[in-house]
Amino acid sequence: MKRKLTHAILFVLILTVNVNAQKSDRQHLIVIEPAKVWSIQKAHDWYSQHQWITGANYIPHTAINQLEMWQAETFDPKTIDTELGWARDIGFNTSGYTFTTLHGNRISRGLKIA
Repeated sequence: MKRKLTHAILFVLILTVNVNAQKSDRQHLIVIEPAKVWSIQKAHDWYSQHQWITGANYIPHTAINQLEMWQAETFDPKTIDTELGWARDIGFNTSGYTFTTLHGNRISRGLKIA
């Protein structure tokens, strides 16, 4: 019985400390007010100054998957430049890439981004 009481008291203490820690963490939060909705005219003005975004996720034809695209041994800037040039020529103005953290550190040592 004494053991169960000790465990119950310990549980309540841990719960109390955890709740108090969460309360003190909330005191340091920064509250961000939601943005005001633009007027129809402001939205129209912004939209008229920008191109329609067109593009696709990209991987060069020389890579079997997105990991191979970024590996130092198989990175192929000539093919990438050629294929992205084709995309630009048909009107694409954006492209998506997958850069995983799996190879991030290893790749960053072998890949120079200009």
